[in-house]
Amino acid sequence: MGETTERTASALTREGMFRAVVETAHDAIFFTDSSGSVVFWNRTAEVMFGYDAVEMEGKPLTLIVPRRLRAAHEKGIRAALSGNLPVSGKTTEITGLRKDGGEFPLELTLSTWEKGEETFLAAIARDVTERQVAQGRLAESEERYRKLFEESPIALWEKDCGSLMDRLDELRRQGVTDFRRWFEGRPDAVFDLLGLIRVVDVNMAAVQMYGGATKEELFSGLRNMLCGESAGMCRDALLSHSTDLSDEEIRIIADTGTHVVHNPSAVASIRGRCPVPELLDAGASVVLGSDATAPDRSGDMFRHMQQCMHYHRRHFRDPDVLPPGKVLEMVTIDAARALGLDNEIGSIEAGKKADVILVDLFKPHTYPFQMPLYRTIYFANGNDVDTVIVDGRILMRHREVLSVDERTVLEAAQKEADLALERSGLTGLTNPRPRLWGHSHY
Repeated sequence: MGETTERTASALTREGMFRAVVETAHDAIFFTDSSGSVVFWNRTAEVMFGYDAVEMEGKPLTLIVPRRLRAAHEKGIRAALSGNLPVSGKTTEITGLRKDGGEFPLELTLSTWEKGEETFLAAIARDVTERQVAQGRLAESEERYRKLFEESPIALWEKDCGSLMDRLDELRRQGVTDFRRWFEGRPDAVFDLLGLIRVVDVNMAAVQMYGGATKEELFSGLRNMLCGESAGMCRDALLSHSTDLSDEEIRIIADTGTHVVHNPSAVASIRGRCPVPELLDAGASVVLGSDATAPDRSGDMFRHMQQCMHYHRRHFRDPDVLPPGKVLEMVTIDAARALGLDNEIGSIEAGKKADVILVDLFKPHTYPFQMPLYRTIYFANGNDVDTVIVDGRILMRHREVLSVDERTVLEAAQKEADLALERSGLTGLTNPRPRLWGHSHY
C-alpha cells in the first residue's frame, strides 16, 4: 500500500507541476483525443480565442479555424493522429478564428503522443498579429528606401567592405599604425584595397555617371573604374565629415569638384576637424549637414550654422572666420548646388521654385532688431520658423502644419523608432548611461 500511495502522490505532483506550467504559459496550449476533440484548453487559449475551457471540451479543434478551411485542417489532423503525417516539433502559420468571428494570423506547433492504444494531439498556438504588422512595416520601409535609392539623382552605391576591413585589421596586427604614411610609400596599395570592396548594388545615376549601360557593368568592383589618382571618382559626389584632410587631399577635392558635407555636431567633428575654411579657400564646395537626430545633435540647421562658426573660430582663435553670410549660403544655394538642383532651388530668383521660409524675429532672444541677418544666423532656431512654402505651396503657416496631421506623424515616427530599436535589440541603449550625473566624464 505504501508503495502505491507513493506512486500516486508522485503522479499527482507531476500533474500539478504540469498544470501550473501550462496554465501560466503565454502561449495557448490545448490537447485533443484521437477523434480530434478538445480535452484540454488553457487560460491563454481562452483569452486568445474567446472560448472558455468548458465550451471547448469535446468540441472539434477545427472550430478555431475559418469554416472555409476546416475540411483541409480536419484532414490534416486525422493524418497526424493516424501517424501518416509526421508533425512533432513542426511549426506552421495558419489563420485562426475567434469566437466573435474575427480572423487573425496564428503560429501553430504540433506534436503527438500515445497513451495505451489512443493517440493524442498537443498544440501550442501563438498570435503573431503584431509580428506580421512589424514585418509588413519593415517591408514597406525597405520598399520606400529602395525607391529613394533607385530614383535619387545622386549616384549611390551599396558596398560590402567586409574583406577590406579584414585586410586593414591584418595590417594593424602587423604593426601599421599610421595608414597615411604607409599609403604614401605604396601608391598601388590603394587600388589593391579598393579591389577588396564588393559592389552590391548601384542606382541608375551611378551607371550614367560612369557611362555604363547596366548595373552589372559596375559590379566588377571599384578598382576597375579608377585610374591615376582617381581624380574623377568624386565628381558630383558628396563626402561626409571629411576630417583631418591633408593639403593634397584638399587640392584633389577642389580640383575634382567634389562636395564636402560638414557636420559640426557629429562625433566625427569631435574626433577630428573638417578643414572648412581651408577647403573654401582652395575653391572646394562645402555644405552643412545635420548628421541625423542622435541624442547629442538635431536636425535644426540654425544650430548647425552657429556651431560651424564657433567650431572653426575656436580652432583659429579668430572671430572673423566664416562670416554668417557664407554659412547661410552653405545651407541654401551651396547645398542646392551640391545636389545639382541650384537651377531650381537654393535662392530666391525669378524662374526658380518658391521654396521659402519666413522667420519670426519678434522674439526676446532675437532682439534688438538691428542687423537682421546677424540676428537670424546667430540667435534664431528652428522653432522661430513661422511659415514654410515649398514650390509655392504653403505647408506651414504661423507654426501650424497644414500639409499633414503633425500629431499623427510624430506618433507614427515614435512607434517606428521603438520598433526599430526592438527589432535590432538596441532598446537598452536608450537607458541613461552610468555616471550621467556628478562626473566630468561618463
